[in-house]
Amino acid sequence: MKAIMIHLSLEEVVDALSAGESHVVTAHTNPDGDAIGSTLAMAELLRGLGKTRVHCVNADPVPYIYEWLPGAAAIADPTTPPPHFDTLVI
Repeated sequence: MKAIMIHLSLEEVVDALSAGESHVVTAHTNPDGDAIGSTLAMAELLRGLGKTRVHCVNADPVPYIYEWLPGAAAIADPTTPPPHFDTLVI
């Protein structure tokens, strides 16, 4: 898979996120607090846009120090395959 960098306006980003039906949100491996917080914030933003099929998945488990964050327990176990999705947010 080839990564493509696209420069979009904020309105275009919101439009792209709104067009998706099912979203998976993830971050880099060995996630730190910024990665966990950003994952959870994006999931909340999507839910605020009315999305109901929002899944958070990381390659590594949430570090113990961040397990207290609201929603952290919902970040899927790294051994669980992600559900079918049409939009991936990294």
